[in-house]
Amino acid sequence: MYFTADTGEGPHLWRQKSDGETAEQITNGPTTEEGIAVAPDGRSIVSSVGTARSSVWIHDASGDRQISSEGDAESPYFSADGTRVFYLLRRGAGQTEQLAATEVSSGRCEPVLPGVSMVDYIVSRDGQALAYSSRDGSGSVGLWYAQLDQRSAPRKLVPSGVVAVGAIGASGDIFYSAQDGHGYRIGLDGKGSRQIASTMLRLAGGPVISPDEEWASWQGSVYPLSGGKPVTLGRVVLRWSPDGKAAVISSSHNGESVTCVIPLRGNSMLPATPPGGIRNRDDLKKSPVR
Repeated sequence: MYFTADTGEGPHLWRQKSDGETAEQITNGPTTEEGIAVAPDGRSIVSSVGTARSSVWIHDASGDRQISSEGDAESPYFSADGTRVFYLLRRGAGQTEQLAATEVSSGRCEPVLPGVSMVDYIVSRDGQALAYSSRDGSGSVGLWYAQLDQRSAPRKLVPSGVVAVGAIGASGDIFYSAQDGHGYRIGLDGKGSRQIASTMLRLAGGPVISPDEEWASWQGSVYPLSGGKPVTLGRVVLRWSPDGKAAVISSSHNGESVTCVIPLRGNSMLPATPPGGIRNRDDLKKSPVR
């Protein structure tokens, strides 16, 4: 039998006899192959061959421009003052992702924590530190904390079992999701890890936490971290602006997507929504947006 497999260096073609002999890789190199068809006589294979590239772009009053110039870039994140954009950069197939930052005004790119591989990351609101997950030699993913000025060595807070980093709260606690499907918070001393919002099961990404650390957003619902019933918003993705003055809501319906910024009223972290919640794109348009 012939099949496509990815062992960490991109998808390539493999073959294996049906009696269970060891599989043999039959293509390699910088290109990748996806999809496979075998000729009726079994003497040739048809597959798509190519390379995939991802880059980070900025859209502003001047239009669109690319700010990552090499390798594969993903997971962009603006610094709090808007002067820099952080992103994960992989310079070649099979290499690990490392954090880089580009200065918006000049386009100058520089590495952040050189030599440190990351799975994902989050930057603190003051732009002075970051929390990130990293995989060790055994494949275990741990949670780390580091100062961006590099005056001290990164600290490992959780040794293994981490899925994704969610936020660095105003309290200094770091929020993350674990392999058991729950969200957790932990102090910068690496002690006192505790579960948040026990009803939030099967948390695939990092928990999205409100700036006041009172709410967690997940799959169209907002969960009170102090306990109580969740508030259902509908089929949407909710995030908060760093200053806590607005909620950013995205929705997809019938193949179309829309994102709206909804001002928050008073001290509430919950956006005003139509009666019955937001169920589709039309409901999202009824919200007080800007």
